[in-house]
Amino acid sequence: MEQEVVISYDFGTSGVKAAVIDRKGRVLCTSVRQYPLQTRKTGWAEQRPEHYWRAVCEATKAVLAQNTDAVLSAAGIVCCSQWKGIILIGREGQILYPCITWLDARAGKQAEILNRKMKTREFSAQSYWAKLMWLKENETEFYEQADRILEVNSFIKWKLTGNFAVDATNHFADSEDPSMRKHYQEILEAAGLDREKIPPIVPVESVVGQVTNTAAEETGLKAGTPVFAGCGDIPAIAMGIGCAEPGESHAYFGTSGWLGVVSAPGKTEHVMARSALLPGREILLNTMQTVGISLDWTIGLFYPQEWEQKGKEIYPLLESELQKVPPGSQGLFALPWLNGELPPFSEFARAGFINASAVHGRADFVHAMMEGICCNMQWRKLECEKASGEPVTTLRITGGGAGGNHWMQMLADILGIPVQVPESHRHTGAVGAAFCAWVGLGYYEDFRECGRQVEIEREYVPRTSRKAFYQELCGRYLELFQYLEKLFRNVNS
Repeated sequence: MEQEVVISYDFGTSGVKAAVIDRKGRVLCTSVRQYPLQTRKTGWAEQRPEHYWRAVCEATKAVLAQNTDAVLSAAGIVCCSQWKGIILIGREGQILYPCITWLDARAGKQAEILNRKMKTREFSAQSYWAKLMWLKENETEFYEQADRILEVNSFIKWKLTGNFAVDATNHFADSEDPSMRKHYQEILEAAGLDREKIPPIVPVESVVGQVTNTAAEETGLKAGTPVFAGCGDIPAIAMGIGCAEPGESHAYFGTSGWLGVVSAPGKTEHVMARSALLPGREILLNTMQTVGISLDWTIGLFYPQEWEQKGKEIYPLLESELQKVPPGSQGLFALPWLNGELPPFSEFARAGFINASAVHGRADFVHAMMEGICCNMQWRKLECEKASGEPVTTLRITGGGAGGNHWMQMLADILGIPVQVPESHRHTGAVGAAFCAWVGLGYYEDFRECGRQVEIEREYVPRTSRKAFYQELCGRYLELFQYLEKLFRNVNS
């Protein structure tokens, strides 16, 4: 094959990244385009699917301007996306309703019904199936008119090729694993949902179609270029970070966050969430609603002028100031639950600071928020270990937060294990999606071989002198939540 690159799109909560990526997973050029998040009512989080497509067109033209020959001769197109979005498409191809995103929490009533019917605690106000129930009950006309129910990845594939297909990691009505397929069928029956509205399941490395003439005109891509199924952002990150084999673990420090361990499907029910990965493998997940959001909120509060002037470029300044703050932030505690949290915490929990006094400067507040997030991640590590039955001995980190040396060393100290940051930690989603295309094109035999291409940029070894201190600190954070849980519920329910 003559082509040596693929075009990979990584859809996050706030924008899409278009990246030109070679066979080794190296990112040659990128372009990012933002799109807004709309909150029409408390707990709602929606986006316009039209904005997704416009962002693709603009980002593609931007990378085309940077490397015209590579883009026009690309071997394939692929996408990864935020998971569990809901997009209703009518019989004439019209968009019927805004995309209900993963962050949306409107379906508490429906979640309670599902939990009661299925005798479980699996469902929350953010659950995909509960939100479909909400649509059927509250927007009945749109639900009935819907010919197809898509998520972000399948929506983009449809816009590029005209074909409907949902990759195996983004499908919540079917699965490559028989036990999960049975589980999904039970959920659909309990929820009274229509399976036929959801397109067929396809493997992540499969070709779903070619770029149409219309899509080529709108994006600048070459018509006829094969489009691969791709995957959700969580499995893409695992693949792109080199953690797609059983027992391997990673964490994401982005807008939201999670800690995930690769395991065999259906191995345990003791886990907050699961993400399909590859046949015979899934990711056991323990997620955080807010990571980067809570940190950026804190920085904006205490460094308003610098934040307004520098934005993300403020981090080098912060690094030097944070070095002066002792472990424990001089007794200051930061609660990182800005938008509520999932179990073992509460959707009613909120952010705040406890035990502030005149001794604390602004760096203490940022430092305390970092510690609060790390302690939350420590609890997620323990839950994943309990779920998988395997110890988490090394953790690879991706996302914007992985760029902070002080924060990553703090994470290693609190978790008590080495923390590794891959070379392309800011692009792992796009890289993982690109690996789907390279496997589909036959360049690599499987994703194990792809993982060998990932290089580690930095490693942080835990300092044993801080182990006991941070164990006690994390325990105090848990105590604080237990004291405040009733108050949060009374104030915010």
